[in-house]
Amino acid sequence: MVWGSFIHHDYRAVMLRPEKADEPLGTFFRKRWKRIGLPLFFWGAAYVLYDVFINHVSVTWDFAFRIVVTGPYYQFWYIYMLIGLYLATPILRVLIAHISRKMFTYFMTLWLFGVCLQPLWNFIYGHNSSYFLNIATFFVWGGYLGGYLFGAYLRDLKLKPGVLWTAFPYLLVAGGILISVFGNYFVSETFSQTYNYVIWENTNGNTLMIAAGMFLILTRIRYTNPLFSFISKNTLPIYMGHVMLVEMLSRGTFGFALNADTVSVALEAPLMVAIALLVTVSVLVPLKKVPVLNRFIG
Repeated sequence: MVWGSFIHHDYRAVMLRPEKADEPLGTFFRKRWKRIGLPLFFWGAAYVLYDVFINHVSVTWDFAFRIVVTGPYYQFWYIYMLIGLYLATPILRVLIAHISRKMFTYFMTLWLFGVCLQPLWNFIYGHNSSYFLNIATFFVWGGYLGGYLFGAYLRDLKLKPGVLWTAFPYLLVAGGILISVFGNYFVSETFSQTYNYVIWENTNGNTLMIAAGMFLILTRIRYTNPLFSFISKNTLPIYMGHVMLVEMLSRGTFGFALNADTVSVALEAPLMVAIALLVTVSVLVPLKKVPVLNRFIG
């Protein structure tokens, strides 16, 4: 999920500013608790109720274990990942405050090489043969940890004047999309969809190209539209709430179904995005005005 990995990049990159290295731990964690701690419990409870009353899932010990260990629903992986990154943030702030740009570039080069090589190595030699690469890329340089630092690196990236450098972010996005489309077709047709992880991993080279390009494009645009401003401030509740809405739209819970059987594949995705975003924002606007509830929504 490129978007799933991208939606908080700018916010996280700001947290790694060198001037914040001296922020007391207590102050930092109180802010993070308000940011994702309270919403984790709120949305967790919402998806437990959704699973029980809408999906008719039986309440068992296995169900309770899954809620705690893997999260109430599949999109909670992102929140669990954020918790890990936030725990590491005070240490990373000190690193960013003292690392030179040259050393930072070296660090990011190693990380990018590692995460791009990982799926190809697994594809050629199998998952069980890549213990060395697993240690190198995910424990030393870290998959998502490196992505976190990558946002801070891109934040301070100075693009030189000129047509090529101006177009560079757009070329990254276009190149990443082309690799994704044609790479997915080639892998699926040649080796079967079992091996699509070579293309569709959150830290693969093509997905990082798209995320990096979008980051550079969007962080250089000044948004004055109130809708864009609201969305940018509420990416977490929009991300958390859209899943149940998309599932209900697909199943026809509201009296009409929006899926591949009712509309063309080309229209399904943009329609789903537009409706899900419109409904989610429409619901969030009044809820965010409730004094206590707005702290839990996110």
